[in-house]
Amino acid sequence: MPNKDIRNLPCHLTPLLQPTPSGVAKLIAAWDGLHPETHILLLNELKNARFPAYLANKIRFKALDSPIAYVRYLAAREFFFNRDATEEEIALKERIEADPDPLVRYSLIESEWSFLDEDMKNPDAFFKLPQEARLAKVRQLTGSGETMAALIEHAVNHQLQEGIVSEIELVEILSDYVNKPSFLENYAADRWEHSYDGFGEFVAGKDIEALWALVPKLPRQISHVLIEQLPPAAGLSSGIPDNVLKEMTLGQLETLLYRQDVGLEKFRKELFLRPAERLDGLRSALIAFHFDFEYTEFAEILARPEQEKIDLLRDLAVMANDLSLVLYDAIHDVLFATEATPFGGPWEDAARARNSLARRLGRLQGWQRDRQLRELRLYRLAKQSIPWKKGETGYPPSTELEFLSKLIVEGDTWATFMEFSKAWADSSLRTKKLEKHLPRIDEAGEDYWQDNHEAEGFVEVNKGLDEKLSAIISRLKSGNEAEWPKLIEVFSELASYTTQTIERTAFSG
Repeated sequence: MPNKDIRNLPCHLTPLLQPTPSGVAKLIAAWDGLHPETHILLLNELKNARFPAYLANKIRFKALDSPIAYVRYLAAREFFFNRDATEEEIALKERIEADPDPLVRYSLIESEWSFLDEDMKNPDAFFKLPQEARLAKVRQLTGSGETMAALIEHAVNHQLQEGIVSEIELVEILSDYVNKPSFLENYAADRWEHSYDGFGEFVAGKDIEALWALVPKLPRQISHVLIEQLPPAAGLSSGIPDNVLKEMTLGQLETLLYRQDVGLEKFRKELFLRPAERLDGLRSALIAFHFDFEYTEFAEILARPEQEKIDLLRDLAVMANDLSLVLYDAIHDVLFATEATPFGGPWEDAARARNSLARRLGRLQGWQRDRQLRELRLYRLAKQSIPWKKGETGYPPSTELEFLSKLIVEGDTWATFMEFSKAWADSSLRTKKLEKHLPRIDEAGEDYWQDNHEAEGFVEVNKGLDEKLSAIISRLKSGNEAEWPKLIEVFSELASYTTQTIERTAFSG
């Protein structure tokens, strides 16, 4: 009968891993003809097969004859010896400890629990061991963050200074400790989210806090192992301590803030306004993720001196991934409205802001998507009313949206948008029917021309164009020939009006 606890073996191998004397006899008889990959698979599945200990050890003993060191290691690390060991067990232990490969030789000192290991509590004893033995002691260690933090701090203050251990050896020790699935699983957020183990939560929080507190005390190369891998929080820990953030170097902060799983929204915003050149490494890191503005905060950016404002907006266009849709659109428009130079200009980064808008829109879902699209519609309505570029003619909201025209802030596109946004949020007229009159967003795949509104929309467009054209002709007739050079300017105005009116009518259809 197949062993139901075996999950990862091919069907033709399951008869070789039955927890019976006959099953073991068959496996040992077949062993020498099997590939090393099969040996590895069988040894890994042996834990799930519920063998009596003496039968499992027969298979492992056979595996110790393998010429492949990793196969010998998988077998050796499962043997346990106590003070009452028999002569045969002592001989087996000596055989493993004399293996030519250090992975096998030190496999017996691997442990998941530091409190069982006196060397882990005694840094001087720990660092007297060969490096391969040190790695073995942390290879299976999943918790014990406080113990590990104390061990590494002692080494940096003493053994590293005395030349007993090198930086690369400390990097290797920390890498073996934190860069494994069992460590990440032990301190993962969902590991404690629904836990009833209050003491376990407390210990997990203390462990992670101790490891984060170690970061500023380490040389750069060693510290980055922890910065790249430590979870931001675990158990009862509330996150990376403020004093640790303040003590970290700029390089350490840059590595930390490029992590997509590290929030620190308030901290990122505080750092954003520090003096920095364009595409400064730290600024690029802190705006990469979890970075957005309130509308009033963005207004403050727009009010900064021209060159400083443009530099900040260009950095946001290039590096920011999580801004609101309306901010990407505004950044695009401000940069695009700047004057070009013989060597290019900020407008070159405008396209990047528009691309970022499309990517951000693709990640938004549900009510967040609906809300941000509505704000983007209001912004584009504000831009139609008060264009960013000086001298361009604006067209205030009319018909059902005329109540917004009273809120226009002359000469200030963003302030007009904020007024529109506030009025819309406060308005009792905020209905789906009214919202249909806002500009449509082609990036969201919305159709411009829709059934009931198409014919009606074109009638309104034609009527508006007739009125505008009549007004322009009257201006021409009333002038003298000296004013005819203005003809191009006048019809340019007509073209601008035509484009925006059609766009407005189509969007609101």
